[in-house]
Amino acid sequence: MNKACEFQQTIESTPQPIQETPEAEFLSKGSQVYARLLRKENEISIYPIESYGIKAADPAINWLKGRFEAVAQKHPDFQYKFVEKDGKLREITINGNLQQFNSLKSPTIWALQKAADRQ
Repeated sequence: MNKACEFQQTIESTPQPIQETPEAEFLSKGSQVYARLLRKENEISIYPIESYGIKAADPAINWLKGRFEAVAQKHPDFQYKFVEKDGKLREITINGNLQQFNSLKSPTIWALQKAADRQ
């Protein structure tokens, strides 16, 4: 299967309809999409691509939780939550100081990629 077909298949398997707004974007590396990111007024929601079945207890996700916690310790107005269901990571929500996510964007992509590669 070529990369364009893989990309289209990944988009079709996202957990919610894609919104064509400036607030919606993808977390990807190269042509591989790992999550959808939606920005609302005071919140960022990250939805891993469901077909990867990323385990909430994956070592890369645990490492990422540590990175989020370190930022939250430094910036009390930065709040986050990792949401899991049936052992799978379903969503990461961020509230408060959303600017702090800029330093976590690349580590988030890395962790999702590593966790997806283990599936």
